[in-house]
Amino acid sequence: MNRETIDQKNFELIQQGGHKRDEGVSALYRNYEPKFKRFFMCKCDNAAEPGKDADDLVQETFIKIVRNCESYRGESTLQAWLWGIAWNCLYDYWRRKKVRPTENLDDDGWLALEQNLTALQAIDPPLAGDTLEDCVSRGFREFAKKQPERAYALSLVVEGFDTSYISNFLNRTEGATREYLSQCRKKIEVFLQPCRGYLTIT
Repeated sequence: MNRETIDQKNFELIQQGGHKRDEGVSALYRNYEPKFKRFFMCKCDNAAEPGKDADDLVQETFIKIVRNCESYRGESTLQAWLWGIAWNCLYDYWRRKKVRPTENLDDDGWLALEQNLTALQAIDPPLAGDTLEDCVSRGFREFAKKQPERAYALSLVVEGFDTSYISNFLNRTEGATREYLSQCRKKIEVFLQPCRGYLTIT
């Protein structure tokens, strides 16, 4: 049984309510909590208590998943629906914090950066940016504040979603999604430009 099927069965338990709901929530939480936390850690900034806002947002996301479980009708994949809720929670967070969202690395350069992003999303960048990881993490966070929709699309790539999944999130055709992702990569260039010196492409 693949991961998607398991998630679907656990979500159906949540929809059933009662004791089954608790069982489904626990199972879904074990799978998605670390993914959601990495996502929020990349996009939240609480220097006083690193990770606290991310933890709070994970809890908020699961509360909304349970409260709104009956509204899921299968129009998109379950993964898309769950991540959509996480994204909405992040938007609410930015509004509460009064963060206002607001444009070449070559292909090899982007690829080298993209390969680092999965690990980097869990990192709260230090004050001194003297490594590639620190530099990319800060650049991505700044990009997410100014171009949240595009940053979200790129975060889906980092999470391992293929184009067909991402097209569901974005409500675009697969061809349009590929073009959009290409444009997103160009837009993030200015934020990652300071990191070029850390790259060695052979």
